[in-house]
Amino acid sequence: MNTELRVINEGTAELQLPHSCPSCAGPLELRISPDGVRSFCATCRSIGRPRLQQSEVGTFVLDFRDVGRA
Repeated sequence: MNTELRVINEGTAELQLPHSCPSCAGPLELRISPDGVRSFCATCRSIGRPRLQQSEVGTFVLDFRDVGRA
C-alpha cells in the first residue's frame, strides 16, 4: 500500500488509507495530531477516534472502538 503523508504543521499530519474504513471498506482519511487521531470516511460518512499503537516490529496499528456517523 502506497500512502502519501501530508504534513499540516510540526505536530499534525493527514493521510488517506484506501479500503480501510471499518464500516464500508472505503477510503479512510486520518488526521494525526498531538490531540490524538481522528478518522473520516466520505463514502459512508463514518467518523471516529481510533487509537494508534506501534507494534514491537515498528508497524502501526489502528484500533477502532467508537465509530459514529456524520
